[in-house]
Amino acid sequence: MTKEQSFLIELIRTAVNNEKLVCVPGDINWKELATEAHAQAVALLVFDQTSSIKDKIPKDIYDKWLGFSLGLMNKYSRITKSQQELVGLLEKENLPYCIIKGESAAAYYPNPSLRALGDVDFLINPTHKEKIKTLLIENGFEASYENHPCHIVFTKPNSHLEMHFEVAGIPEGDTGDRIRKFMKDAVDNTVVKDIGSGRFRTVEGKYHAVILLLHMQHHILGEGIGLRHLLDWGNFVNKTANEPFWEEELIPFLKSIGLYTYMNAMTCICNKYFATQLPTWTVKVEENICSQIMGDILQGGNFGKKDKLRGRIADGVSSKKQSKMEKIRSLYNTLVISTKDVYPITRKYKILCPFVYLYRIVRYFLLVGFRKKASIINPSEDDKKRISIYNKLRIFEVTENE
Repeated sequence: MTKEQSFLIELIRTAVNNEKLVCVPGDINWKELATEAHAQAVALLVFDQTSSIKDKIPKDIYDKWLGFSLGLMNKYSRITKSQQELVGLLEKENLPYCIIKGESAAAYYPNPSLRALGDVDFLINPTHKEKIKTLLIENGFEASYENHPCHIVFTKPNSHLEMHFEVAGIPEGDTGDRIRKFMKDAVDNTVVKDIGSGRFRTVEGKYHAVILLLHMQHHILGEGIGLRHLLDWGNFVNKTANEPFWEEELIPFLKSIGLYTYMNAMTCICNKYFATQLPTWTVKVEENICSQIMGDILQGGNFGKKDKLRGRIADGVSSKKQSKMEKIRSLYNTLVISTKDVYPITRKYKILCPFVYLYRIVRYFLLVGFRKKASIINPSEDDKKRISIYNKLRIFEVTENE
C-alpha cells in the first residue's frame, strides 16, 4: 500500500466516523491521491473531507479536483431526477418496486449526498415486467439488453435505468433457488427513504444485506470492486448492527448459502480500515486475508478501472463446485445471451448466429493473443493469486459446521 493509498483510507475513515483529521503527512503526492480516489469511486467523499486541509493541497490540483467534484454533483443530480421520474411513474400506476444500490446504499452513509452514483437500479415483481416495460417506453425510454437473465436497460437523454426482475449474482443450482426463495417477498416489504433528493422505496435491511453481498462477490470475482463497495457495506453495518434481523434471520440464511465467511471478511475489512463496527455476531477473519483482499481492491480499482486486463476469476474460485461441462455450458450461455444484445440483428435473422458466434470467439482469442483482453481459460499469475485469496472465503460453499 502506498502512502497516498494509506492516507486516502485515513480520509475515508474520518468521514465515516465524523472525525477531524489529526495529522496530514507532509510528503503526499496529491495528484496521485486524487487519481486513486477517482479510481476507487470515492472522489467526492474524499474531496469533501479535505476541506479542512485545503491549504495543504497545491492550488492547481485542488482547483482541478473542485471542478471534477462539481461535475460529479451535477451528474448525480441528473441521476436522482431520473429516479424521481421513475418513482412517480410507478407509484402513479400502483406498481410495486424498490430502489437497490445507488441511493438505497447512500441512505446508510453519514452524508448520503457524497455517495457515488452510477445509474438507477430498481427491483420489481417479475409478473409486472411487461407492464412496466410498456409504461417506460410510452414515456420516452428505449429498451435494450432484453435477453439479459436479470434485467432490462431503459435509456433516454440524461437517464439510464436498470429494471431488475432478479438480483444479480445469484448462482445456479440449489443455492440459487434458496436465494430466490428468500428474496421473493423483497418488493412487497419495502421501507420509504428520503435523503434529500426525494422519497423512494427501498428494501428492508435483511434484503439489502443480501443484495450488497451478492453484488460485491459477483464483481470481486471478476473485474474487481472499489472502496465504494466496501463503504456501502461498512456504513450499512454501522447503522444496522444491533437490529434483530441479523441473528434471527440473516446470519442463519448466509450460512445456508455459503456467504457467511465472506460476510465476516467484508465486515472485518471495514472495521480494520474504516473503523466501522465489529458487531458481537462477527467471526473474525485472519488479518492476512483482510490485507490481501484490500490489496486486491487497491490494485484493481472500481470495476477494474486501474487494470483493464483483469480476467473473470469466478470459474476458478471453488472450482470443485462446477464441472468442466457446466463451465462450458455457462460460457456458451453467456455467448448466446450477450450476442443478442451486442448484435441485435441476430434476433431477427437467427441464421446469422453461428457466424457471429464464430467471429466473436476468433476475435476473443486474437485480443488475448495481443494482450488486449484477459484470458478466461488460462488465468494469469495475478489471477491465480487472486483465486488463492478468494478460495479462502469459501464463497457459496456450505459446510456442516455452519
